[in-house]
Amino acid sequence: MKIIIAEADRELCSDLCARLRKRLPAGPLEVVDDGRGLMERVMALHPVLVVLDTLLPGRDGLSLLHDLRRLPRDSQPEVSVLSRLLGGPLLTEIAQLQPAFVTPLPCDLQELTERILNCCREQISAGMDPSMGVDQ
Repeated sequence: MKIIIAEADRELCSDLCARLRKRLPAGPLEVVDDGRGLMERVMALHPVLVVLDTLLPGRDGLSLLHDLRRLPRDSQPEVSVLSRLLGGPLLTEIAQLQPAFVTPLPCDLQELTERILNCCREQISAGMDPSMGVDQ
C-alpha cells in the first residue's frame, strides 16, 4: 500500500508525514512537491491514495485531478484534495471529479490524519502485521 502526498508546503508536508508515519506500517509514504512528476509516480507506485494540493508548482492540482480520473477505473487511486482556494466554480469542479474528501487549508492536522487513515483503513488492515496495530 502506498500513499503519495503532493504538497509544496514543506512544513505542512513534514508535519503530516510525521503523524502518518506514527500510525502506518513502514514505507508507505511518498512525497512529491511539484506537480510535474506526480503522474509518473502514480503510474510507477499504484498508490491507494493521493493527497493532492490544488496549488502545486509545475502543474496545478486540478489538472492533475483530471488526469487521475482519466486513468482506467481499476488503476485510479482515491484522491484527497487540499486547497487554500475553495470557492464557487473551483469547488464545483472538484466535487464533479469525486475526490474521497476535500480539506480546506489551513486545517487541523490531526483531523486530516484521521481522514487519510479512514480512507485507507481496509488496505492498512490487510497489509499490516497485526502486532503493529492501527487505532480504530
